[in-house]
Amino acid sequence: MIAFRQREQHYAPAYECCWGHYYNCNRTRIWMYCAALDSAITRWFEQKVAELKAELEKLPADRQEQFQRELEKEKEQ
Repeated sequence: MIAFRQREQHYAPAYECCWGHYYNCNRTRIWMYCAALDSAITRWFEQKVAELKAELEKLPADRQEQFQRELEKEKEQ
């Protein structure tokens, strides 16, 4: 459960079954909170991916090729 807060009070809990819906199980609007949280998580994730790619480019070419092969192998599974 994610409990959003407003003025230090719990407001609009979002349970797993509520995620992706405009209202939660109690018919409280939650979409604006979920959209904001999703946007923040997406930005954080994109930043982390960019940091990892930058670190990967610092590795020697043979290690980069090894990681690429391992990644392709995982995608096949």
